[in-house]
Amino acid sequence: MTGWADYLDELDLLKSRRAIRDLVSFTQLPTAKEPVLQELENWVWHYITWIHDSYVTKAPYLVRRMILHCPIDESNGEAFRPLPKHQCDRGGTLYRYSQMMTRFLATIMRSIDNCHPCKYQFPLLETQVDLITALHDSLRDNKTSLSAFHTIWYFLIGEPFAFTEVDKWKCPVLCWLALASVREDGRFIDANEYTPLLAEWEYLMRITHLTQAYRNFEAECQTTDIRPNFITICSVQFSQFLKEGVNSPYNSVREHQHFASSIAKNTAAAPRITWSSDMTELACDGNNLQLSRLRFGLNAIALDIETRINKLMNGHTIPINVSDSLTENMSNRDLGYGWMELPNLLAKSFPLLEILQDHPHFKICEVEHNGKLHWIHRGIMAVLSEFTIINEELAILCHMLPAPPPRGTELVETRIRNGQIPRNLYKDRGTWLVHIHVKTTNITGNLSFVPTLCPPRLAKLLDWYILIARPLETLLAAQVYDSESTPLYHEFLFCQHGHVLTSRQFSVLMEQYTARFMGISLNLRTWRHMAISIQREYIGEQDTIVNNLGDLLANHSTSQARRTYAREVGSLPFLTTDAMLESRDICDSWHDVLGWGSNLPPIPHRLLHRLRTSSTTMDPTTFCTSDFKEEIKGMVNGAVTIGMGNLKHQLEDMLANAFAKGFASHFMIQGNNGLSMPSPINNNNHILDHQLQTHAPQAIQPQHPAQLIHVSNAISTILSPPPANLSQASLEYATQVQPAMATTITHTLASNTPNYFLDDKLFYTHLGEHLKLATPQPDQMLRLLKWARQDSKAIFKSEAQMQMLFYIIKRDCNLMVVLPTGGGKSLAWEVPGKMAEPKLITIIMIPFLPLIDDQLRRSAASRIVAAKWNSAAPPTNPKLRLLFASYESLATSTFIGYVCYNLDSDLT
Repeated sequence: MTGWADYLDELDLLKSRRAIRDLVSFTQLPTAKEPVLQELENWVWHYITWIHDSYVTKAPYLVRRMILHCPIDESNGEAFRPLPKHQCDRGGTLYRYSQMMTRFLATIMRSIDNCHPCKYQFPLLETQVDLITALHDSLRDNKTSLSAFHTIWYFLIGEPFAFTEVDKWKCPVLCWLALASVREDGRFIDANEYTPLLAEWEYLMRITHLTQAYRNFEAECQTTDIRPNFITICSVQFSQFLKEGVNSPYNSVREHQHFASSIAKNTAAAPRITWSSDMTELACDGNNLQLSRLRFGLNAIALDIETRINKLMNGHTIPINVSDSLTENMSNRDLGYGWMELPNLLAKSFPLLEILQDHPHFKICEVEHNGKLHWIHRGIMAVLSEFTIINEELAILCHMLPAPPPRGTELVETRIRNGQIPRNLYKDRGTWLVHIHVKTTNITGNLSFVPTLCPPRLAKLLDWYILIARPLETLLAAQVYDSESTPLYHEFLFCQHGHVLTSRQFSVLMEQYTARFMGISLNLRTWRHMAISIQREYIGEQDTIVNNLGDLLANHSTSQARRTYAREVGSLPFLTTDAMLESRDICDSWHDVLGWGSNLPPIPHRLLHRLRTSSTTMDPTTFCTSDFKEEIKGMVNGAVTIGMGNLKHQLEDMLANAFAKGFASHFMIQGNNGLSMPSPINNNNHILDHQLQTHAPQAIQPQHPAQLIHVSNAISTILSPPPANLSQASLEYATQVQPAMATTITHTLASNTPNYFLDDKLFYTHLGEHLKLATPQPDQMLRLLKWARQDSKAIFKSEAQMQMLFYIIKRDCNLMVVLPTGGGKSLAWEVPGKMAEPKLITIIMIPFLPLIDDQLRRSAASRIVAAKWNSAAPPTNPKLRLLFASYESLATSTFIGYVCYNLDSDLT
């Protein structure tokens, strides 16, 4: 049907490998050698977002029905559905469509320009050539308008012009599809690859004609006093170009789509999933997964979550009143309702905040000597970092443990409370994760109800996170990000950094965590295929429902009766008692398969059948007994295999950790000997990545490298008695500064200070709605400056310089300080460098080497031990206080190894 080979052969475009390479590059995106065409890429993105936001998303329902069926089919209410908002960002589906538009327009411009090695000429009319030439000139002069851009695009792909039924190669779109279908090896793309490409063209053509209908309506409004009928104008536009049977580029693309789809559905293909003969290992697209490794990895992720929870709890216990038999009103659709709104689940609000007030590693707030509470920004970021990792790992478990596994777009939209769409998390003798927005929702507009049961261990982790961590996370996110993040954290389960997790981000996380914990990088598609195959082999079909005589007399089956007449009040058709019971049975069996259930993993049906058929007994009276013995034998063998597999993986991880620990301990030795050191941050080395994750300080995680400096909590630990060689005047200043500064931190909560954790109103009143830092004390800072400079007449150059020094010494927030030349920025490291804390090294990044040499001279004059970074010989002086390095050193393996070594030793 396509005729691609004959058409391209006739033009000698496939005669040699060089000609094929030229043809392939002819249809690609613009390169750096084509600056005008690169500007085209930006304009295409602006154009497609403009028409999508201005016209497509605002089209009435009747118009969207006409786009699919013109004239309207009264028996079919299906309507064209624009892409949802989360798919319209850069990197989303709409951006992918814009990339194809760019390729099409760039190919036509190359054809007209005639400077490309491929000399193909599109069958364009003189009017079209003039429009493309004008577009090229306007892009070069940066004078393009969106309105003019639409005119050019519409006349290229909208109206047929010289395109006829007799000669389809006069249609630019069909010609481009023939050119773009050639691979680099000279073969044409398969039907499975061609259908998504055609679907993108269908969408683009529909929104183009919708935009043209709007523009026709706007033009008529300007030329007549009588307001035209918009529906009529749309009907005329769609009847001319979108109606079935009309000779148009749109219908030609539709015909190709039908043809390619029929080929794709009827083409035999090699299996994507294969199993080992003992049913303990399966492969998907060449990715081998041992079931024992899968079980071990899932357990390791849960252990990591539990370890992080224990770190945050710091030995405390917060009782959660959630029983295994807890039920809720699942049909409640009230806005903002979720099961966590049930009464008496916790004894008090924000119980974790009370623990973190005095946490050695995650201190997020403190009470000043005047009884006021303020946030500690460094502690907040550390806690949010822990919450983010826990949230990521819970997302992995929520995706892999319930059955069937949801798609990525379904999982990231998991709601814990009702919004515009009902929630996905329910309590009914367990925790249910319900898939509502499934694959067909965008097409049909109907919500689904697919209940999946979480295993008890995962349910307890979710209970802790939702009831204890999420309220505090919502509060902290509002302080760090903005108030707009609060509704997101209130409604959606998987939120990070003030935003809802996207399916693209989750796909990356899935690959990272499975590679780390299971030794194989699984993307969402691969895991779904594997999970379905595992479920088919281990669980199989469920028992069928026997028809009840009363139901048969009513002319329907029992299954249909239970799903139609046993609906819960106010719920969807499949929210029934039977649906929940059937799902519980399947999920319980799935949990057993993954090692998270109450029973041993079952024997695969295929293996069990093999054991039964291999039985040599022929006595009918003993067949059942023999069959039962074979099943018991298989269960024992399976249990032994699982136990040995878990032991094997534990030993592997122990050896890997021991190796990584020894490898990391030699970083400094290798650096001092001038040896080349491998980078500790290597995406391909999961052993070393696990080592860095395990041995990093508790408040710092390698997934979030923004915080690289480990600092202590109390200023009083910094200010110890001054050196003996200081003058008497300096000694006087030091003895005055130390107790004054210490009182700002080491105070205790007075007995008459109100309890913020039992009174919610008092809590919010004192914490406020925004981030509050401690108030600088100018007198104390001035005494500190005079002591550091050993000058009784020393003063600050500005109030900003004084505040900078105060917050640096305070060390409870991250700072960005902007001071003019000569404003005294060097004070930020000179004063801390003179303090007597033996385990602190300040690292200063300076862009120019002459400035580093100048700072070394100043440090020597101030009797501060300082050094310049040298990758061949990293500093080893235990008295080092200041380390100066250039920006280029940040990415070197030697410098990273030095920083990691000192972080592990609590020296930086």
